[in-house]
Amino acid sequence: MGQMQAGKNYYSDALKYFFHEKNISVKEILTEANISRSRFYAYLNGEGDLAMTRLMSIVTALGVDFDEFLTYAMLLRHENEIAEVISGQFVSLTDSVTQAVSLYQNSHRVGPILQVLHRINLTASAQEEEQYIQNMRATIQEIIGTTKYCEKMKSEYF
Repeated sequence: MGQMQAGKNYYSDALKYFFHEKNISVKEILTEANISRSRFYAYLNGEGDLAMTRLMSIVTALGVDFDEFLTYAMLLRHENEIAEVISGQFVSLTDSVTQAVSLYQNSHRVGPILQVLHRINLTASAQEEEQYIQNMRATIQEIIGTTKYCEKMKSEYF
């Protein structure tokens, strides 16, 4: 199988997320995945490559479904793509909501919706947050019904 490349590696970023979410000891992961501590941390820090089978072993040791892991990694990639498009430009939160909903309706890309929800959560007042969420409610409900991240979104935003 192929290597999971270093660089801007969304797989290592996704591993970091699940590693922190699952609260499993490094020792357990190393033992179950049969990987050295230095190699594990190098990959986690984006400084090395892993064989796909080794990555799958780590994900399994974390107790995460591999499809869920890949989906999360792709969401990270999409979030980064949107950030690159708007970097250097100020885009109002209202415009960001409109763009994210439009992008989802046209391409079913969830990353921009998650990114704008995160931005709302960080920057909007409670009253503004309620209004933005209301404007996105139908789209969010559609996403919740069709993705594996429904529990996470429900717990954070509803």
